[in-house]
Amino acid sequence: MNTLRTLLKMCKKKLKSKVTIFDWIYLQEQYNFLIILNFRERITMYQI
Repeated sequence: MNTLRTLLKMCKKKLKSKVTIFDWIYLQEQYNFLIILNFRERITMYQI
């Protein structure tokens, strides 16, 4: 889980902005994780 958080932080840093839903989908495809971003912008991740 810590590894995923690191990947998400890297993604955000790379974009220099908030990660969009398309980025979450991209990460899901690359790492086989279902990633949900809720309205509070908290990240909930579930391994598939």
